[in-house]
Amino acid sequence: MPAPEARWYSTREDAHVRCQLCPRACLIPDGASGACRVRKNEGGRLYALTWGRFPALAIDPIEKKPLYHFFPGSDTLSLGSLGCNMHCLHCQNVSLSEPDIFALAHIEQTKTMPPEFIAPFARQHSVPTVVWTYNEPLVNAEYLVSALPLVQQAGLATVLVTAGLVSPEPLGEILPHLDAWRIDIKGWGDEFYQRLTGFPGWKTVLGNSLLAREAGCHIEVVTNLIDGWNDSPEDLAAIARWIARELGPETPWHVTASHPAAHLTSIRPTPPATILEARRIGLESGLKHVYCGNVDIPDGSDTVCPDCGAILIRRRGFAVLENRLTGSAACPDCGRRIIGRF
Repeated sequence: MPAPEARWYSTREDAHVRCQLCPRACLIPDGASGACRVRKNEGGRLYALTWGRFPALAIDPIEKKPLYHFFPGSDTLSLGSLGCNMHCLHCQNVSLSEPDIFALAHIEQTKTMPPEFIAPFARQHSVPTVVWTYNEPLVNAEYLVSALPLVQQAGLATVLVTAGLVSPEPLGEILPHLDAWRIDIKGWGDEFYQRLTGFPGWKTVLGNSLLAREAGCHIEVVTNLIDGWNDSPEDLAAIARWIARELGPETPWHVTASHPAAHLTSIRPTPPATILEARRIGLESGLKHVYCGNVDIPDGSDTVCPDCGAILIRRRGFAVLENRLTGSAACPDCGRRIIGRF
């Protein structure tokens, strides 16, 4: 199936096109692609090369996303494609986010998955959720607009694992059909975003997260701590305070360890002490649930009652070992309700 025409763009007289999917607003000459690598100008028309094509498809634990307050202990259908409109130096999925010419040529020849196929496929595997993940799902926004309503209509929950760099118009069509927004807040400030991702998209990411909250999405935040880059107490406190104030103190914050990868192979793995300090800062800043990821810290992934301190969900890696929440998602010891979808 040939790639469908993209929706969000304008054409100039010289056959250049201006992509309007995200704030990068790439001006793309004929025969070239935008910064995401998967939206291509052919003869003055922009095409979405990855529409319906998912080279990364798996049944994963929902905790792997990570999502800890959204159907914990369940599996999910994970769909990943190619391309990303951020070029993070430390990307853990660089083969997908920065596809080379061979990967792009291969995906153009792969069979597409029509939107109406997703829900039956998920039902076949008895999962309650469908997650777009691995690469940046928003570069495939045309497909999301078609697929998300169908998945919801089938009684399944929809999730984006995203860096959040998208323009208001496509986001406005996506959010009404989205149940969970798992957002990366990579650091604090446009200068940091420019240095790490190649684009100063910090305010856009925060603003879009507020829109997701207003749309009623469940939100969990991840900050991947890069040694010496975004792990200062001042930056961590700024992120934590913003989450508590703007998204709500019940919003889970996952502080995760980074490892040498992609274009940052000389960094050292994030020390466990840094992760523990980030958790302390998050809790002191008013957050009720701060989780430690990508590092083995006892109780670092457990869900704890903010009032009485009882362990409510005990985890090891991506596995839920025990879930003590009552049917009303409350602590069985003190009755405090835990926010999420359980």
